[in-house]
Amino acid sequence: MYYSEPSCSFDHKIVTYLLSTFYA
Repeated sequence: MYYSEPSCSFDHKIVTYLLSTFYA
């Protein structure tokens, strides 16, 4: 979302999951 780094791809997935859960 606000960051997209290959080294943080796993964290990015977690953040996306959390955001989708909060905004669901």
